[in-house]
Amino acid sequence: MRTPGMVARNGRTERLVDLTLARSGTRYLCGACGLRYLDRRQFDDVGIYVIPCRPPEGPEPFWVRAQRLSALWAIAPGW
Repeated sequence: MRTPGMVARNGRTERLVDLTLARSGTRYLCGACGLRYLDRRQFDDVGIYVIPCRPPEGPEPFWVRAQRLSALWAIAPGW
């Protein structure tokens, strides 16, 4: 993404908030690893909803069907 004149702060969460705002985002889809360090309060403060993206549960480990795994399931209820 190139946005002339855009300023993104250096902290992990701050940078993600700034990039999301630069694209007029209202949602941030975050994986399990990111949830460990992400400061959700900073997203809440500017009205960005953090959506946890966790692999769907099933009878087998998710990596068995990883080729069918998509981030879209997290934002499409009932999919």
